[in-house]
Amino acid sequence: MKINTMKLKMLSSALMIAGLSSGAVHALPLAPLFNSAPTATLLSDNSAEFLINVDGSTSAGGTPTVSAGDLLIAIVGINTIEGTTIGSGTSYNELTALNAVKVSSTPPPADIDFAPAGPDDSMGSQAIDLWQFAFEPLAATDAVAAGFNFSDFGGGQMTGDGTITVVFEDAANNYNRDGTIAQGITSATDGDLRFAIGLDATGSSDFFSAIAPLDIGDFLALSSVTAVDNSNLSLDGTITFQDFPGLVLNNDITGGNGGLSSSSNVAGGFPIFDNLDFTVNATLVPEPGSLALIGMGLLGFGAMRRAKRS
Repeated sequence: MKINTMKLKMLSSALMIAGLSSGAVHALPLAPLFNSAPTATLLSDNSAEFLINVDGSTSAGGTPTVSAGDLLIAIVGINTIEGTTIGSGTSYNELTALNAVKVSSTPPPADIDFAPAGPDDSMGSQAIDLWQFAFEPLAATDAVAAGFNFSDFGGGQMTGDGTITVVFEDAANNYNRDGTIAQGITSATDGDLRFAIGLDATGSSDFFSAIAPLDIGDFLALSSVTAVDNSNLSLDGTITFQDFPGLVLNNDITGGNGGLSSSSNVAGGFPIFDNLDFTVNATLVPEPGSLALIGMGLLGFGAMRRAKRS
């Protein structure tokens, strides 16, 4: 049988190019932005929070104060992956999340003093008293207190099983933390569930804590998007679920050095903003479609070489 080597060469070249450049198909998905372990990948978030004041406690000024049992809900947009900006206005999908935790009573909120002692922990002219809070996952009954059915998000993973965060990848790029709470929840959870983060209570080192004002009024008193000096968020969590095409995530995720600030749009319902960097280790795995295209390309070149020898 006579083989048209020119046509075979063109076909095999096309297949090989398709196989090797299949990443172009994945220019919008986020997996290619992750480093391969053991090199960690840094993700920076841009969150809007609101407090559900379960016990109704207030300061002398009438604004809510944080106490054990209160619920902190964060609508999260990831800004960058390894320094690459993602989401709205870029060529990449957005990565968003819903985070829901309860202020823990073990340990209870504690007043902490940076020198000099007194209600000036934030330093400078802010003179804000800062407290330390530990957070724990929601119990099944907390969904009722929150007024939201968190079991609707992430396949029912947010109440009673240790999950604190569900993370979604979405090509719509429609998340906006300056909107209303309802808009924020909808836009943050309308993508494909990629992974969930939990706090393992079985003797692990997992924790989620904050150094922050006790009085929500301290945020409201600051001008728009003003950082609260010395505020901080810290996280050491466990990835409890993952379905991230092209990636296998290590089960540990850590974050810290985040700061809290006042909102840019209090009318939207979010008095608190934050910026928290997360670190995750991931192994990059070629998707089956990419492997198939590469394989077809290699087979084409093999056939071409055999045709030349004949």
